[in-house]
Amino acid sequence: MTTLYLYRMTGQLNFPPYQSVYWTVYNTPDFSGAQSGYPGQLQNIVIDYTQTIPNTDFNSPSGPAFGDLSGNYPNPIVVGFNGIPIDTTVAPTTGQVYALNSDGYWTATDVGGGGGTPTGPAGGDLSGTYPNPTVSTVLSGQTPLTTTSGSGGDLAGTFGSLTLEAINSYPITVSFPNFGDVLWWNGSEWVNDNTIYSTLTALQAQVANLSNGLGFALPVSGPNVPNVYFDGTTLSTVTT
Repeated sequence: MTTLYLYRMTGQLNFPPYQSVYWTVYNTPDFSGAQSGYPGQLQNIVIDYTQTIPNTDFNSPSGPAFGDLSGNYPNPIVVGFNGIPIDTTVAPTTGQVYALNSDGYWTATDVGGGGGTPTGPAGGDLSGTYPNPTVSTVLSGQTPLTTTSGSGGDLAGTFGSLTLEAINSYPITVSFPNFGDVLWWNGSEWVNDNTIYSTLTALQAQVANLSNGLGFALPVSGPNVPNVYFDGTTLSTVTT
């Protein structure tokens, strides 16, 4: 009969969270951690437990299991992965996987993001059925805009063919535009007119007289609008 020596080794990970790792070896202690599953990543390796096992068949070990195993050889059960225990209070169901929970345990968890192509009726802002629903509303019931949706406020027409009919709710009335036209407020609406352009043109034609000390008049069209006149000495206005 051959006597076997069972060593349960323990070491500490040399990186956060610095957790303890357990593993078992036969006959020769593993102080390097080569058989731990974390070679080169352990520190403070010691023998945690030693057991002498009379053995008549080396291929069929017996005795208690350690590390990620529990129970007795030759029929141990898995109770952890890489030194992290399994939450045995939650029985797994079909399709679940083991995931690490916030308590530091592996627990049976539903798989997210899988399951293939969805089927059945759509809800919420969608109508129709999966896999080809349509968007009927947005933001929990709001009607989405389309190219045929009507506008409001300062805009007129439908989206895709909008026109500007007001500025800050003040109406715009525009006739066929001419060169030099600007929008100006006539007291009741915005209209296009080239009075300013014409006035500036007239000013440009007369401003040369200033260098000769001659007078000039700045004609401004429109009722009750003062004309600016400079006689070479005094600047005055004349209302027509």
